[in-house]
Amino acid sequence: MAWVGATTTRQTLRIGDTLRVDYAKLTLPGNRTENQDRVDLAVNGEALLMVVVDGMGGHAHGARAAEVTVATLKECFAEMTLPLFDPQGFLTLSLARAHDRVVKLGEGVALDHKPRATCAVCLVQDGGSYWAHVGDSRIYQLRGNRIEARTRDHSHVELLLREGLIA
Repeated sequence: MAWVGATTTRQTLRIGDTLRVDYAKLTLPGNRTENQDRVDLAVNGEALLMVVVDGMGGHAHGARAAEVTVATLKECFAEMTLPLFDPQGFLTLSLARAHDRVVKLGEGVALDHKPRATCAVCLVQDGGSYWAHVGDSRIYQLRGNRIEARTRDHSHVELLLREGLIA
């Protein structure tokens, strides 16, 4: 798995007896002075949580929003007994908790300067994968020689595309 989204890292890890994960992490600041992207993963017994968070540039504390999001998702994962009975519910509730913590970062800050981030998260357990995302961070599945988009943006442009108003 290749993650584009904080430093360059390549590793292999094993989850249980049956799953080997080869991964690389790479992030680039683009034309910004600060890289607000965060990429991480966590292993807990027989399950793996992969997280990519994009702190929204131009907003105050986008990097902090990304850090809080990653830390919250990893904390939620570490607290759970595995395997998760409701993986999709776990992802939804964990993202909600992360959202609440990012909102608290922006208390007392003008609306256009509140910390913001987009996120894509994937949980792998029992031979299956479950994912969730917020904003325009996307999840793709590589299978064979194909790349399959698994998410669609939560954005105004995506809405216009779906409604056929733009191409």
